[in-house]
Amino acid sequence: MKKALLLCASHNDLGLLKALIKLGFYVIVTGNIQGLPGERFADKHISADYSDKELILKIAREEKIDYIIPCCHDYGVYTATYVAEKLNLPGHDSYETTLLLHNKDKFNQFAKQYGINSPSSEMFDEISEAEKYLQKCNYPIIMKPVDAAGGKGVNKAENFNQAVQFLDVAFEKSKVKRIVIEPFIEGKQYGFCTFLRDQKVIACCGNNEYSILNSYRVEIDTFPSDNFNEISNTLIKKVEKIAKILKLKDGIFHLQYIVKDKIIYIIEVMRRVLGNMYFIPANAVTRLGVLGSKGSLWTFLSRPS
Repeated sequence: MKKALLLCASHNDLGLLKALIKLGFYVIVTGNIQGLPGERFADKHISADYSDKELILKIAREEKIDYIIPCCHDYGVYTATYVAEKLNLPGHDSYETTLLLHNKDKFNQFAKQYGINSPSSEMFDEISEAEKYLQKCNYPIIMKPVDAAGGKGVNKAENFNQAVQFLDVAFEKSKVKRIVIEPFIEGKQYGFCTFLRDQKVIACCGNNEYSILNSYRVEIDTFPSDNFNEISNTLIKKVEKIAKILKLKDGIFHLQYIVKDKIIYIIEVMRRVLGNMYFIPANAVTRLGVLGSKGSLWTFLSRPS
């Protein structure tokens, strides 16, 4: 029986866990929080922090796993691709590519190089240099840790004094101690989730994103996105351009974007399962989706190979 190591067993990871079981894998889950709901479905639970890539590599070797699967967190993707690269396991992008996609400063540089529209940001790894920049930049601005998820450390500043107050927060929330500062783009935020095969989009859906308690953490998704029918073909081309340049492996590719004055700004990309139990409505509408149907929530796109 093939062994699969899934890096967490939270409610957001249950879809992956149940799929692995259905496919007949012996499933090992990790995590440093006891009593997560997926533990009772797995064959084995090992208490370990999935962000500790060397520890997970050690576990993977000891357990002689055949596959490693990231969880619903960017650091799960970092660890999974690192371990896969070290052990020559299938199905993952390179570790370098993963860091490029999941670190805001690296992706911004990539986007700028290849003409992919994304907010123009400046990266800083020292507070003093960031303060100098804040004295001369145009407001409002938004600052973000390059590697945090869930809106942690993200703040909008209307002026210099406000911005300085947020610097410590942004640096504190970054494990790698790097932040980006970029112009604040006013507009509604959307998600666009795709599945890649041979660097082509074969399935996609769009959703509106809403935040109530934290302005920069997505708490509610509604389907379809307001502009799905008008904008999906454009977004598919952008996703496939990124996939071709980076030679991405098959699997999920999600992006978040804002539209202002008919210009699409890609603000973040990721290659992982999404939170908010996203897989439940996605699975439901996948079964119901019809190619070309107006208002379809999930659309399968037939593409020639």
